[in-house]
Amino acid sequence: MKIKNSIKCYDNGNIECEWWHKENDTLYRHKEDGPAYTVYYKDGELLYEEWWMNNNKHRIDGPAIKEYNKHGTVSREFYFIKSNHVNSRYFNAEMKVIVIWRE
Repeated sequence: MKIKNSIKCYDNGNIECEWWHKENDTLYRHKEDGPAYTVYYKDGELLYEEWWMNNNKHRIDGPAIKEYNKHGTVSREFYFIKSNHVNSRYFNAEMKVIVIWRE
């Protein structure tokens, strides 16, 4: 499976968004330490991150979506496992998932 990195830039040359995906354009978190989709403000500051795996919002070691304000502070977080929204109470203090269910 080949993983590709794509980048879209603003007119000023700064990166607008970056995403990692399979050849069939399925969003994919190709590495455990980073998001599959990242959006930046026009000035280059981080705005938004999403963690995906096999076309599902998915992260078991923290929030799958993080939004940032202009000061770089996290403004909102959302937790997903296999695209199912879960409450943050299912994670422990180290942000490791403590509840897993089987389909």
